[in-house]
Amino acid sequence: FVRVSSPREAIRVAKENGFRRVLVGGGSQTYTSFLNQGLVDELYLDVESQVCGKGIPLFDAMSKDVKLKLTALKKVGNSVVSLRYRIVNSKTLIKSTREE
Repeated sequence: FVRVSSPREAIRVAKENGFRRVLVGGGSQTYTSFLNQGLVDELYLDVESQVCGKGIPLFDAMSKDVKLKLTALKKVGNSVVSLRYRIVNSKTLIKSTREE
């Protein structure tokens, strides 16, 4: 493991170690930090078939609007829909290797 102090530094360390793709996992602060810095090119969301009255938001306050384009939709079992979006207005440092 390598400890870093910012999303941009995490991407730099990944590139220096030969990684072309990075999967970000964490919470709303982590996701928002990467999105606010334009470091995301794809976003995967799973929608569950249950609505909760309270909970942790998916994102914190965003510094700008992020435009998304839906690129895939998949039903998973009887209760989950998996959505894949391409970030339209992002300036990413690592591009996806997937073909559209």
